[in-house]
Amino acid sequence: MRVFWAGRFDLPKRLDIYAALAARAAERNMPIEFHFYGQEVMGSSGLSESLAVLDAAGAVRHPPYASFAELPLEVFGAYVLTSEWEGIPLTVLEAMCEGIPVVGPLVGGVGEVLSDLTGYPIGRFDDIEAYLDALLAIRNNPRDARGRAEFAKARVSEEFSVGAFDARLTTLVGYFRAVQGSEADASAASSLS
Repeated sequence: MRVFWAGRFDLPKRLDIYAALAARAAERNMPIEFHFYGQEVMGSSGLSESLAVLDAAGAVRHPPYASFAELPLEVFGAYVLTSEWEGIPLTVLEAMCEGIPVVGPLVGGVGEVLSDLTGYPIGRFDDIEAYLDALLAIRNNPRDARGRAEFAKARVSEEFSVGAFDARLTTLVGYFRAVQGSEADASAASSLS
Protein backbone atom coordinates (compact mmCIF):
# COMPACT_ATOMS: atom_id res chain seq x y z
CA MET A 1 0.00 0.00 0.00
CA ARG A 2 1.22 3.49 -0.84
CA VAL A 3 0.70 6.29 1.66
CA PHE A 4 1.54 9.96 1.44
CA TRP A 5 2.27 13.04 3.51
CA ALA A 6 1.91 16.55 2.06
CA GLY A 7 2.80 19.85 3.64
CA ARG A 8 5.47 22.32 4.61
CA PHE A 9 8.74 20.92 5.93
CA ASP A 10 8.36 23.07 9.04
CA LEU A 11 8.49 22.08 12.70
CA PRO A 12 4.71 22.12 13.46
CA LYS A 13 4.06 19.68 10.61
CA ARG A 14 6.52 17.19 12.16
CA LEU A 15 8.10 15.58 9.13
CA ASP A 16 10.40 13.89 11.66
CA ILE A 17 7.44 11.83 12.89
CA TYR A 18 6.69 10.72 9.33
CA ALA A 19 10.38 9.84 8.96
CA ALA A 20 10.30 7.76 12.15
CA LEU A 21 7.15 6.05 10.91
CA ALA A 22 8.77 5.16 7.57
CA ALA A 23 11.92 3.94 9.34
CA ARG A 24 9.98 1.71 11.75
CA ALA A 25 7.91 0.26 8.90
CA ALA A 26 11.11 -0.45 6.93
CA GLU A 27 12.70 -2.17 9.97
CA ARG A 28 9.68 -4.46 10.16
CA ASN A 29 9.54 -5.04 6.39
CA MET A 30 5.95 -3.83 6.39
CA PRO A 31 4.29 -3.69 2.95
CA ILE A 32 3.86 0.08 3.03
CA GLU A 33 5.45 2.50 0.56
CA PHE A 34 5.93 6.02 1.90
CA HIS A 35 5.73 9.15 -0.30
CA PHE A 36 5.97 12.80 0.69
CA TYR A 37 5.41 16.17 -0.95
CA GLY A 38 6.43 19.63 0.16
CA GLN A 39 9.22 22.08 0.79
CA GLU A 40 10.82 24.05 3.59
CA VAL A 41 9.14 27.40 4.21
CA MET A 42 9.91 28.72 7.69
CA GLY A 43 12.87 26.51 8.50
CA SER A 44 13.11 23.56 10.80
CA SER A 45 16.05 22.40 12.82
CA GLY A 46 16.59 18.74 12.13
CA LEU A 47 15.15 18.86 8.62
CA SER A 48 18.25 17.40 6.99
CA GLU A 49 18.21 14.53 9.52
CA SER A 50 14.53 13.83 8.81
CA LEU A 51 15.16 13.83 5.06
CA ALA A 52 18.11 11.46 5.56
CA VAL A 53 15.96 9.07 7.63
CA LEU A 54 13.23 9.16 4.97
CA ASP A 55 15.79 8.47 2.26
CA ALA A 56 17.32 5.57 4.21
CA ALA A 57 13.83 4.11 4.77
CA GLY A 58 13.17 4.20 1.01
CA ALA A 59 10.53 6.92 1.16
CA VAL A 60 9.89 8.67 -2.15
CA ARG A 61 10.31 12.45 -2.15
CA HIS A 62 8.24 14.41 -4.65
CA PRO A 63 8.51 18.08 -5.61
CA PRO A 64 6.32 20.69 -3.93
CA TYR A 65 2.77 21.02 -5.17
CA ALA A 66 0.60 24.08 -5.70
CA SER A 67 -2.72 22.27 -5.51
CA PHE A 68 -3.91 18.96 -4.12
CA ALA A 69 -5.45 18.31 -7.55
CA GLU A 70 -1.91 18.00 -8.98
CA LEU A 71 -1.16 14.92 -6.87
CA PRO A 72 -1.72 11.41 -8.28
CA LEU A 73 -4.25 10.67 -5.56
CA GLU A 74 -5.58 7.53 -7.21
CA VAL A 75 -2.35 5.65 -6.39
CA PHE A 76 -2.51 6.23 -2.63
CA GLY A 77 -4.26 4.11 -0.03
CA ALA A 78 -4.00 6.63 2.80
CA TYR A 79 -3.04 10.18 3.72
CA VAL A 80 -0.95 10.62 6.87
CA LEU A 81 -0.97 13.82 8.94
CA THR A 82 1.74 14.11 11.62
CA SER A 83 1.27 17.68 12.85
CA GLU A 84 1.94 18.59 16.46
CA TRP A 85 -0.67 21.35 16.28
CA GLU A 86 -3.21 22.41 13.66
CA GLY A 87 -6.42 24.23 13.00
CA ILE A 88 -8.64 22.27 10.67
CA PRO A 89 -6.07 21.18 8.08
CA LEU A 90 -7.08 21.73 4.47
CA THR A 91 -5.02 18.70 3.44
CA VAL A 92 -7.24 16.50 5.62
CA LEU A 93 -10.41 18.02 4.13
CA GLU A 94 -9.01 17.61 0.61
CA ALA A 95 -7.99 13.99 1.18
CA MET A 96 -11.43 13.26 2.61
CA CYS A 97 -13.11 14.95 -0.37
CA GLU A 98 -11.16 12.59 -2.62
CA GLY A 99 -12.27 9.52 -0.65
CA ILE A 100 -8.79 8.79 0.71
CA PRO A 101 -8.59 7.28 4.21
CA VAL A 102 -6.92 9.69 6.65
CA VAL A 103 -4.65 8.84 9.58
CA GLY A 104 -3.83 11.73 11.89
CA PRO A 105 -3.46 12.96 15.45
CA LEU A 106 -6.29 14.56 17.36
CA VAL A 107 -4.55 17.91 17.82
CA GLY A 108 -6.12 21.36 17.54
CA GLY A 109 -9.12 21.32 15.21
CA VAL A 110 -8.36 17.94 13.63
CA GLY A 111 -10.92 16.23 15.85
CA GLU A 112 -13.66 18.37 14.30
CA VAL A 113 -13.35 16.27 11.14
CA LEU A 114 -11.39 13.14 12.05
CA SER A 115 -13.00 10.44 14.19
CA ASP A 116 -13.36 6.67 14.16
CA LEU A 117 -16.27 7.18 11.76
CA THR A 118 -14.35 9.36 9.28
CA GLY A 119 -10.85 7.92 9.45
CA TYR A 120 -8.14 6.73 11.78
CA PRO A 121 -7.48 9.15 14.65
CA ILE A 122 -4.25 8.94 16.65
CA GLY A 123 -4.31 10.03 20.28
CA ARG A 124 -0.78 11.45 20.39
CA PHE A 125 0.94 13.02 17.38
CA ASP A 126 4.17 11.13 18.12
CA ASP A 127 2.72 7.63 18.69
CA ILE A 128 4.50 5.74 15.90
CA GLU A 129 2.93 2.40 16.85
CA ALA A 130 -0.58 3.86 16.63
CA TYR A 131 0.14 5.19 13.12
CA LEU A 132 1.46 1.78 12.04
CA ASP A 133 -1.57 0.02 13.55
CA ALA A 134 -3.89 2.38 11.67
CA LEU A 135 -2.06 1.88 8.36
CA LEU A 136 -2.17 -1.89 8.79
CA ALA A 137 -5.90 -1.67 9.60
CA ILE A 138 -6.45 0.19 6.32
CA ARG A 139 -4.38 -2.34 4.38
CA ASN A 140 -5.92 -5.39 6.05
CA ASN A 141 -9.53 -4.21 5.96
CA PRO A 142 -10.05 -2.16 2.79
CA ARG A 143 -13.82 -2.45 3.04
CA ASP A 144 -13.86 -0.73 6.44
CA ALA A 145 -11.37 1.88 5.16
CA ARG A 146 -13.62 2.61 2.16
CA GLY A 147 -16.64 2.93 4.44
CA ARG A 148 -14.89 5.43 6.69
CA ALA A 149 -13.59 7.36 3.67
CA GLU A 150 -17.07 7.52 2.11
CA PHE A 151 -18.56 8.74 5.39
CA ALA A 152 -15.81 11.36 5.66
CA LYS A 153 -16.43 12.53 2.09
CA ALA A 154 -20.14 12.98 2.77
CA ARG A 155 -19.48 14.76 6.07
CA VAL A 156 -17.01 17.20 4.52
CA SER A 157 -19.49 17.95 1.75
CA GLU A 158 -22.30 18.54 4.25
CA GLU A 159 -20.37 20.51 6.86
CA PHE A 160 -17.25 22.03 5.28
CA SER A 161 -18.18 22.85 1.69
CA VAL A 162 -18.54 26.40 0.38
CA GLY A 163 -22.32 25.99 0.47
CA ALA A 164 -22.25 24.82 4.09
CA PHE A 165 -19.98 27.75 5.01
CA ASP A 166 -22.28 30.26 3.31
CA ALA A 167 -25.33 28.72 4.99
CA ARG A 168 -23.68 29.10 8.40
CA LEU A 169 -22.82 32.73 7.71
CA THR A 170 -26.46 33.53 6.96
CA THR A 171 -27.32 32.43 10.51
CA LEU A 172 -25.05 35.11 12.01
CA VAL A 173 -27.24 38.06 12.92
CA GLY A 174 -26.27 41.15 10.94
CA TYR A 175 -23.43 39.48 9.03
CA PHE A 176 -25.02 39.68 5.60
CA ARG A 177 -27.07 42.80 6.26
CA ALA A 178 -24.11 45.08 5.51
CA VAL A 179 -23.23 43.09 2.39
CA GLN A 180 -26.82 42.97 1.18
CA GLY A 181 -27.24 46.68 1.90
CA SER A 182 -24.19 47.63 -0.16
CA GLU A 183 -25.37 45.38 -3.02
CA ALA A 184 -28.79 47.04 -2.92
CA ASP A 185 -27.14 50.49 -2.94
CA ALA A 186 -24.99 49.50 -5.92
CA SER A 187 -28.01 48.13 -7.77
CA ALA A 188 -30.03 51.30 -7.10
CA ALA A 189 -27.14 53.51 -8.23
CA SER A 190 -26.71 51.58 -11.47
CA SER A 191 -30.44 51.86 -12.26
CA LEU A 192 -30.23 55.67 -11.94
CA SER A 193 -27.56 55.97 -14.62
